[in-house]
Amino acid sequence: MEFLSNIRRLLFMISDKLTGSVVFKNVKEINDFLNSDSNNNHQLIRLLQHATATVPNYKTKDLVSGIQDFPVINKSIIKSNISVFLSEKYKKENLLSLTTSGSTGTPFTVFQDILKKKRNTADTIVFADKAGYRIGEKNYTT
Repeated sequence: MEFLSNIRRLLFMISDKLTGSVVFKNVKEINDFLNSDSNNNHQLIRLLQHATATVPNYKTKDLVSGIQDFPVINKSIIKSNISVFLSEKYKKENLLSLTTSGSTGTPFTVFQDILKKKRNTADTIVFADKAGYRIGEKNYTT
């Protein structure tokens, strides 16, 4: 069993390496962020700057104080007018659509570029590792 886990892990790492090591660069960045003692507020500021510059719903927002100036929204608000929540930096037809099952009551579709998808993979790797799971291991056995 350990042998197969190692093979799966190695194949995943080779695949990532062949495509620019995007996932593992993100794994390193996430771990560095989590292990940092400094205030990482600059990443939030960068995200808010991106939103106010490229997302129609937030273009009228001033980035004066920070996130507290942004309204709380929910899935229903986004679903009612998805186009104002999509960044103008991306063309919807070039994005991947991911849909939740709606197990909490409301199915929901989000749009991501390939880099965001790989960032989500890195998030999963980092936090699964913290829970004791390593890439390549089976999630369950029968």
